Amino acid sequence: MTQPFRGPQRYQAQAFDLPAQDTVQLASTPDLSPLNLPSSVLVDSQNLSLKTLGGQPEARKGLQNLVDLLSQNHKAWPILLQGNSGAGKTTLLRGLAGDLEQYNIATLGAQANDLSRQGPAGLESLFAQANQLAAQSSRGVSVLAMEDLDLIARVRSTDSDEASTRQHQLLAALCQSMKENPQVLVVATTSRPEIVDREASELFTKVEVKTPSGPEERLEILQSICNRRNIQADPQSLQEMAAATRGNQTSQLVELVRKASPQGVITPQTGRQARLEEMFGAAGPVTLDDANYRVPISPELGRGVVRHLFQQLPEAVRKEHPLVIVGRDGWSNEALLPQLEALQARGEGRWLSYL
Repeated sequence: MTQPFRGPQRYQAQAFDLPAQDTVQLASTPDLSPLNLPSSVLVDSQNLSLKTLGGQPEARKGLQNLVDLLSQNHKAWPILLQGNSGAGKTTLLRGLAGDLEQYNIATLGAQANDLSRQGPAGLESLFAQANQLAAQSSRGVSVLAMEDLDLIARVRSTDSDEASTRQHQLLAALCQSMKENPQVLVVATTSRPEIVDREASELFTKVEVKTPSGPEERLEILQSICNRRNIQADPQSLQEMAAATRGNQTSQLVELVRKASPQGVITPQTGRQARLEEMFGAAGPVTLDDANYRVPISPELGRGVVRHLFQQLPEAVRKEHPLVIVGRDGWSNEALLPQLEALQARGEGRWLSYL
């Protein structure tokens, strides 16, 4: 049995039937002559799958539901992936394309900056190509992956200049194309959902692509990166990398793996060096010139100094040049404070607290 066409509540009764006061009209019928669209190519899945990607459980679940619906010939609602730059939205699109390939469903890619330059005619031509792909699919559907939706569906300006008029026409072309081509399912991304026009935004189900929530999720992402790049990694090193990268986006974890595996292998030594470079922003090897440090007592940086730098020094050096830390207790310091107290007890450190 075919499931109902579900979407935002506003459109459950009449899909895409927008109130008149919210709708902008095309000034004229776009020219549908063939265009050169280098950005409109099939998305390269790079052999990725939503099941093998690490982290982002909510986003992967939302996209997996989409795959399940389309594979069973059910209708699905357009999806907008929202998240910070580097959160992994493009990787999720590749994983989606890889899973859809199994069901003979093509995913056409488009860069919004190209479409913004080409105008409504380029958008119409792109949907025409997606329609052809849908006709060739045994499921009768294709997916249009559109990155940076905010570039072509930006909040409308009240100005009447040429640029604003062109933007209004592009927005109208997008809404009209989505309405008239239900066999083309749009999956879009944006790093700036606040500047996406309301009329366009309400055509999508929102899926949040969040920053990894903690060391467990970051470890899962790191393991996934290593697996798909055939990188051998020391398990303990990966755990320490995951613990030392609080707040990192997926793209930053990818870069961390690259730094830690210069020879295709992550060892305790290369993993440690990559962590230190991540903490201190160093471009080259991190060394201890004089063992004199003044650092804020933040959990990640503080633990990096105490565990990975200072304690690597010979005991005689630590005694002669104790670690001096200035600043009162801060956030999430439960694991750091016992280490500082142990340093003071051994005569290797001084915590001056607030000055």
